[in-house]
Amino acid sequence: MPSTGDDVTARARLAVVAATAVAATGVLTWWTSQEPQSATTESQDAVVERVVDGDTLLLADGERVRVLGIDAPEAARDGRPAECGADEATAAARRLVEGRPVRLRSDPGQADRDDFDRLLRYVETPDGTDLGLNLVTEGHARVFAPRGDVARQSSLERAEAQARDRGVGTWTCSPPGA
Repeated sequence: MPSTGDDVTARARLAVVAATAVAATGVLTWWTSQEPQSATTESQDAVVERVVDGDTLLLADGERVRVLGIDAPEAARDGRPAECGADEATAAARRLVEGRPVRLRSDPGQADRDDFDRLLRYVETPDGTDLGLNLVTEGHARVFAPRGDVARQSSLERAEAQARDRGVGTWTCSPPGA
């Protein structure tokens, strides 16, 4: 029986998903072998399936992650409009991590999960880019530590002050940073 166009499309999609999984596994295996685990923070490797908004990620295993130390503008939902800068924050996070492997790091001074049962983690790319710090540096997020200072507080606060002084990202909103 000859293949239909739908069969070919489905097989092509399956091949792309399989190739992506194999590539991500290879990167994660290499990455894990390159850096010793810290005794004070737990880390795990994961793949970001989707960026929900600037500070929330959905992992390939279905787990939701809230990026530690930052607060990005809220995306539109439930009939409420997006906050100023939300689309830009989400797009910036997508460029860095969506569909890619990441390393998640806990903070021993913070809870493991937030009130919405999301993992609270720092998120790093394989080249060491800190997603939260990057978003704050570009003005797409502000420093946020609801349960006391986070381990990376001072670097986040310096980046926030510089973004505010440059008037970038959410610092162009009225009122600034809102």
